[in-house]
Amino acid sequence: MNPVPTFFYFRIYLFAFLIYFLLVLPVGSILSLKHGPDWMRARGNVLSGDTTRLPDTTLQFGLLNFTTEADTLAEAGGIVVQETDADSSNLFSRSFQTITRTLVGVIVLGLVINGPYKRFFKRKRKGRRISPKLREHCRKYLLRVPMANALLLALAFLLIHLVMLIRLYQLKETPVVEFERRLFLQFFYISLVASLLVVLFIYFWEKHRVHMRYIEHLYSPEELRARLAGKFYFRIRNRMWITSGMTTLLPLAIVIFYLFLSLTTLSELRIEDISDQQAHILFGKYLSLFEGLPRAEFSNDFFYVNAIDSILMFIGIFTGIFISLIYILFFVRWNTEDIVSPVKQLLASMESAGEGELEQYSLVRTNDEVGQLTEGYNQMTARLKAYFDNINGLTEAYSRFVPRQFLDILGKESYTDIRLGDQVEREMTILFSDMRSFTTLSETMSPKQNFDFINAYLGVMEPVIRQHNGFIDKYIGDAIMALFPRSPEDAVGASLAMRGALSRFNRENSAAGWPTVEIGIGIHTGRLMLGIVGAEGRMDGTVISDAVNLAARLEGLTKEYGCHTIISEESIGKMSDQGSFGFRFLDRTQVKGKQEMVTLYEVMEEQDDQAI
Repeated sequence: MNPVPTFFYFRIYLFAFLIYFLLVLPVGSILSLKHGPDWMRARGNVLSGDTTRLPDTTLQFGLLNFTTEADTLAEAGGIVVQETDADSSNLFSRSFQTITRTLVGVIVLGLVINGPYKRFFKRKRKGRRISPKLREHCRKYLLRVPMANALLLALAFLLIHLVMLIRLYQLKETPVVEFERRLFLQFFYISLVASLLVVLFIYFWEKHRVHMRYIEHLYSPEELRARLAGKFYFRIRNRMWITSGMTTLLPLAIVIFYLFLSLTTLSELRIEDISDQQAHILFGKYLSLFEGLPRAEFSNDFFYVNAIDSILMFIGIFTGIFISLIYILFFVRWNTEDIVSPVKQLLASMESAGEGELEQYSLVRTNDEVGQLTEGYNQMTARLKAYFDNINGLTEAYSRFVPRQFLDILGKESYTDIRLGDQVEREMTILFSDMRSFTTLSETMSPKQNFDFINAYLGVMEPVIRQHNGFIDKYIGDAIMALFPRSPEDAVGASLAMRGALSRFNRENSAAGWPTVEIGIGIHTGRLMLGIVGAEGRMDGTVISDAVNLAARLEGLTKEYGCHTIISEESIGKMSDQGSFGFRFLDRTQVKGKQEMVTLYEVMEEQDDQAI
């Protein structure tokens, strides 16, 4: 998980407002400088009450000098010479006041919307307690924050432009200069475009931060394994279209807009005829194309770019390119991080899964194709984990029936590799133990009590055998047949430990009112065949050898010799350190089923003078 971030609110709004004013102010400046001089002088005379005659006005456009009468200007501009309300003359200043006040109100309302999230992340970052109510509020509405901020700003700009439209409508009924209305209408259009760009900028910036920075600190990894409910599906294709529009069409639109603003029609010069010198300056060598036509007819529809317009055009184009560069930097960064970061995390999770770490899920941050891919990967990983858990469970269950050591001895990797007839010959030590007089004891108990008693006894003995590097080949009622592949010392140590475990088992049973039991143990070492016997419908792992039968016979002799554990001379001879245990010679006898004589020893629990 990434460090707890700071919740951005004020700086996003501030940056968006700076972009808005950066787009609007150059346009306002161009229009004011372009149409302002004549309009301001005419306006000043009208407002002062001088209705007799407006002063002569000299218009200078590059090398062209024209002198017009003020009354001609008044007629051309549609000025009615009478007093007007001074409050209606300052539309731009009043509009900027409206814009500024509204945007300040947006910041205040934005604090109400974003305040809980800012407080949540601040407290989480500093490790302070977060109330359940605050946490639940943030969890419920965090994904709606980008849309809420964008709608708030959109409503504010809608209010601003409604007020501007109302003022434009009022201009129709107010005797003002036509320049003022045209200037204000152009300002309205560029403000409307800038508002749309700013709203989109706010939405995508906040959306980027919510999905790339905030969600993992409010939702658990389990919740983020899938797309959160209610998230609006947004295709990568649509995001690319928007990014292209914001970073390509935007600069072109701004440049074209400034080019149109920089054009001045010849009709705005308000002259009846153009001299030859002026016509050559305006049209150059192309003047010959209009021979035979009165210049007053064809010239008024043409346009030109004067020196001031050229300077302001370059300023506006530079501003548009600068704004476009900002959008390119931000949108490229957002799109790169929105796509590349989830893909990198997904690749890292895939590598971990390839190494067997199936619990490494990827967070679903976006609701596009990458989010779908991540969610699909998480679902696949969850299914694989469930499948492998099931396989591991089956393997563990199989190991309870066929010990893992049995599999290793056969040289198999998995239980599915076992086939009927698989076998291997090995020398091992066999330990055979049996509970004495259990038949008589079982008559005093019910079948269920018999079952529970045997399970309790075997549950005590099995760990002891496992701890001494042995494994149980099979249970035969209350009897145990165990194999020790490493050395006879393991079997002798296990027999002594089994005696100790039996003593504790008897003490607990005696305290609970249950009977006590005794066991006999026989130990012999020899070669045996270990493998899979049975048929295709039912197989079992077992060992077949005369050594197994001898171990069982030795266990049976413990009753006759009145001892707990009997070991054969062959087992003692295979021990690397015979002095680590105590043995006492019992007899040399012929065991049932054997023609050769067998030398018997008792395993002593404590070494004494009689022990060898």
